[in-house]
Amino acid sequence: MKYIASIIISILVFVLSDGSKTDINNCLPSNQINLEILEDFLEKSEWLTERMETGTNSLSVNDIELVQTNTNACTQLKAKYSKGIDEIDNEGIKTYNSTLYKVDNFYFLIATLNQTNDPQVVVAGLSHIYVTDLQFNQLGGWTF
Repeated sequence: MKYIASIIISILVFVLSDGSKTDINNCLPSNQINLEILEDFLEKSEWLTERMETGTNSLSVNDIELVQTNTNACTQLKAKYSKGIDEIDNEGIKTYNSTLYKVDNFYFLIATLNQTNDPQVVVAGLSHIYVTDLQFNQLGGWTF
């Protein structure tokens, strides 16, 4: 009976999660908008100057990885950028959706405003990109 209950619970967890990857092993939650911003940074011509400044001009979107929990990078980067990552608005909700990525020998923090679930409310404001090397030295940071 325990075996059957365990199978049923596993199936429910899979169905309720839509069968997609969970964020359980990611340092910060994955976010499609943040991923698209990083892809644009790596590929679009309007970011060429910034890529040249940081030495990231030869990186490929195929090498994008989410920074994983329980890694030194997760701990160091969350501490370095904690003010923005942990910022809370007047209603006690996180201000930003922040995601940490590793691409080759660089780390990227992408932060976009947290959108409300209320369809009557539009949240607009600034997004951020920060680039560090493997020693967590900030190479560049932009608000747009």
